[in-house]
Amino acid sequence: MLPTRDHLRILLDPQTWRDNPFLAREARRDRKRWQPFVSFCWMCGVLLIVGCIGIWLLSLVRTTLHRIPWFLGGDQGTALCIVVSGIQILFISGAAQKHTTRLLTSEANQNTLSSLLMLPASNFQLALQLTCYPWLVAMRMAIYFLPIYVFCVGLDGLTILDLLMLYLVFAMNSFSVPFWMRPALSENAAIITQVKGVKGAANPAQAARANRQQGSAGTPGVGLAFVFLIPLLTFVWSMISRQGLDGFYQALHQYVPDSVANLLTSSFISWPLMMARLLVSPLDWFGFHVYPLFFFLPLFLFNRYTQLVRTSEYLSIGSYRELGKLATYLPRRRLETLLKFVQFVVVTGYLWKWGVWDGAFAFVSIKVAGAEVGIAGFACILLFFAGIVGAFRAAHLGSWLFKPVLKAENPIVRRADFRSSCRFLLEPFLYAIALYFICCLISRSNPFPPFLRGQGNLLSPLAEILAIGLSGTLLSFGVSRLLGEGAAYLRFIVIFTAGVCGVLETSQEFIQWAASSRGTKGLLPLIKEIQKIELFSPFAGMTHIFAPSWSKFNVFLPNSPHWSQWVLVALLTGLSATLVGCFALKRDKAIAGAGEKSVHLDATLIGQEAFADPIVAKNDPTNKADTPIVIKFISLIQGVLDNGVLTKEIRTKLRGKWEAGSVITTILMLALLTFACFNSYVSPIIGIFGGRQFNSSVANLPATMQGVVNIWLFAAGLMSFAFAFSTINVFYIETQKSTLSFLLLTPMSNFSLFVGKFLGAIAPSAVALIMLYAWAFGLSLLFSPYLSVACPLITFAFIVNFAAVCVTINLALFTVAALFPRASFANAGWIWILTVYLIIAPLNWALDALGIKKAIMSLSPVGISLAAPLICLTICCFCILISLAGIARMRKKDFSEGVNKRGG
Repeated sequence: MLPTRDHLRILLDPQTWRDNPFLAREARRDRKRWQPFVSFCWMCGVLLIVGCIGIWLLSLVRTTLHRIPWFLGGDQGTALCIVVSGIQILFISGAAQKHTTRLLTSEANQNTLSSLLMLPASNFQLALQLTCYPWLVAMRMAIYFLPIYVFCVGLDGLTILDLLMLYLVFAMNSFSVPFWMRPALSENAAIITQVKGVKGAANPAQAARANRQQGSAGTPGVGLAFVFLIPLLTFVWSMISRQGLDGFYQALHQYVPDSVANLLTSSFISWPLMMARLLVSPLDWFGFHVYPLFFFLPLFLFNRYTQLVRTSEYLSIGSYRELGKLATYLPRRRLETLLKFVQFVVVTGYLWKWGVWDGAFAFVSIKVAGAEVGIAGFACILLFFAGIVGAFRAAHLGSWLFKPVLKAENPIVRRADFRSSCRFLLEPFLYAIALYFICCLISRSNPFPPFLRGQGNLLSPLAEILAIGLSGTLLSFGVSRLLGEGAAYLRFIVIFTAGVCGVLETSQEFIQWAASSRGTKGLLPLIKEIQKIELFSPFAGMTHIFAPSWSKFNVFLPNSPHWSQWVLVALLTGLSATLVGCFALKRDKAIAGAGEKSVHLDATLIGQEAFADPIVAKNDPTNKADTPIVIKFISLIQGVLDNGVLTKEIRTKLRGKWEAGSVITTILMLALLTFACFNSYVSPIIGIFGGRQFNSSVANLPATMQGVVNIWLFAAGLMSFAFAFSTINVFYIETQKSTLSFLLLTPMSNFSLFVGKFLGAIAPSAVALIMLYAWAFGLSLLFSPYLSVACPLITFAFIVNFAAVCVTINLALFTVAALFPRASFANAGWIWILTVYLIIAPLNWALDALGIKKAIMSLSPVGISLAAPLICLTICCFCILISLAGIARMRKKDFSEGVNKRGG
């Protein structure tokens, strides 16, 4: 069990905190580089600029409204605290992440990680001590502005308790765990991970988990993005509920205090204070008034503890397969599972009044009598998701048994006995049932209330959903055991066929056409028979039982069979497929062929990261070859530009990509999405883009075509902006790889280096953009007989403007990278916001002074479409000159030594 005795001894040992060599080392390095003073100046500068703007806006609003807006607290002290804390929290989280997110990666790239691991201390103690200095640095940033918060308390509105909880929020955001998700003792531990995202993970699931750990270890990550979406979600929810914002806030006030609810609108900047107040708000938890602080703080500490244990585990292994041999691995996974379950109970408790007692979960078709009107929806949701998770687990287990041996230097055999397999498949259902009964017990609710109309109680439909979910799990296992990963295609065919039958059966145009002749009258009965293929989809069976009427699911798929038919079909098919798979596919023969050096691991007990060694070897760029399309593309580039840097960049970024199958699939998906827009169920979406729904009417065809072209133009503009940041940190990555000196020593001219690095950075994304541009322009040409001759010209003008903006932004970022090659701007969003503000404000003043802005505004749309590329071209010329000067400046410096120099 965790925490172990060794971990407790390390945590409670005063020497762990007093004798911390990493704290002294990092503090000495920062002092030599004046890092505390520089950080303080940056924070003061940003707060001064943004704070002055905020104070000016507040004074303007107060002069107009004669009061501070309610969404900023309603008083001066709270408004000032919101502005300062909303900006300061970014510096606090950034300071903590700076010393943890890339700390161990930097040590590995400098070949000093092995020296750290040789210290006479356990890896857990190493990871724990590495968190101390980042926490102190971040809290130092928080303490700097304590007098301002004390001043806010003196202005009224902000209480001492708010101030204490605000600094608790700062402390929790300062607690950042060193990030490491690779075997530290392997030969390729010093692999550079990209600045943006996590590229060192073994597979997409592990990469996602690594990103979650990185986000939770420092900056709130997904949580921070969510607080920016809260105002939008608030607006959307108020529109869906048809109550408006006033009705939404009136309904919200009965669940959370006004001091918290009023800050939702400004949550993108007020979230630190909102969280601080929420921690000490007596919210309803299963009928009891409980402070969230009592739950949140222990769960937060235990989550950080599991992250420390995970980091120490990866520092102790030389390959992923060794994870299962560690004494802390399985206990850590059990603790993580327990923490997730407790978190579900805690969150459900705070949603219980809103969802169950007040009926927010009562949207299902099953209605029960009693006070707990939403308990049926809560139970159905639990069992429904348990069935989905169980089916996914069964599919994974069947695929593991279908292909038990993973090829590697030492093959890995995925084994699973009957007992562990049953536990693995039944766990989602057991957790769902346990969560339901625990919630009912704590809230003192009847778990099986009677129906509102009719005989019986809630046990009957819940048993039906549970039976379909369990039998569907067996069906999923059997199909995957027989077909392996190919079973995914079969599942898609079942869902797709049932959906097509539902569309045809409910389409009045098809019914009229089928009844128009004697030869087509037999199609409707045939479609009803084919629709019964949905019996092989447990998802459809569970949804038929509780689907609400407004979802029109039972209307879309009418004539649903009895629930017992789903159970019978799933059991018979699952058992038959399992038996055929066991007899037809001999696991013993495959395992015997693995040899004596193979490693046997139980896939149901050990997580998938333990099986990542073959996947890492397969995804290693050095093991990939250039595809024929990439080779042809490089030969074309070399025929135009004989630039070694450009060729190297393209080969590095496109190695193993652009396979013929993926390119063909992309083109087919573009065609499929385009044709789908003409379907009567999909075409209403194009109304948002100026089109019209297509209902088999020739009169509506041109409007539908225009909407389709507009959709692809919108996608082209969106992707142009998304790919406009491809050149960020192009030279910083070279400094981290210690290859910048070799790049600058080449006998190429500065302009050749500029062309090679810039085009090499944007080439992969540029090809995708050109394909999207060509598709939009091709559709405009194809539809021009129905629209007008001007449609291709307008489309071409939009494409030119999108491309000009994309190239201009990329050139501007390339210029910044050339001027500051050692600076990383990947996670410094506030720097970009400040830079944009400092550029736009003087530029706007200059355009006004010269009269250019007035001249541009007086232009027609055609004139603006012609002027915008010319303006972008002018900016690009300046960026090219500055970039060349930056490259020349780098060549005058000595990057041959101390590129990654760290003082001390």
